[in-house]
Amino acid sequence: MGSMTKTDNANLELKVELRRRVLKAARFRRPLRVLDLYAGEGKIWRHLRAEFKLAGYTPCDIRPRMAGTLKANVTPLFVEAIASGHYNVIDIDTYGEPWATWAAVAHRIHQRAAIFLTHGVVGMGQTSHMALEAMGIPHAWKIPVKPHIARFAARFFIVPEFVKLRIESAWRAEAGNATYYGLVVSPLDKAKPPALSSAENNG
Repeated sequence: MGSMTKTDNANLELKVELRRRVLKAARFRRPLRVLDLYAGEGKIWRHLRAEFKLAGYTPCDIRPRMAGTLKANVTPLFVEAIASGHYNVIDIDTYGEPWATWAAVAHRIHQRAAIFLTHGVVGMGQTSHMALEAMGIPHAWKIPVKPHIARFAARFFIVPEFVKLRIESAWRAEAGNATYYGLVVSPLDKAKPPALSSAENNG
């Protein structure tokens, strides 16, 4: 397998359709406030704004390519500073693994929200130290560099064990080296036992 080309909005139609389905299923009563953490040129949400009314849209990118983009290196510290819990739609359409950013965001969700994650398997499928730790694999082990191992790690991060969130519904789609996830999550009600609802797989 060759290396993954870093192309903004590869599979644009699939990304837009995934978000469309999730937002329609979520039926938010409150206006949509979108935090787009790797906005690029903003093509995904340019399409969606024609269909969904947004009360706010905050695009962020280390290399801004459209007016109004907040120039930022998206790190867990940045996520903490930007008060991500204010948003009910959070889009993490990054290259490589989205898990570190998602873990930081998940800690700060205090309302029902739609989450979009892009997991791109770069190159031959190198697995990060963070993913190895989640799977209980020591860094020193020489494991095969295979894409399916990197993808397997996703189940440990979709809802981290230390985060009190419930998945109401979930979608997954795959194209080439990328896997796309759409989630509707809500804070766990302490009066109810933790549980995951049945996930839909549309990919």
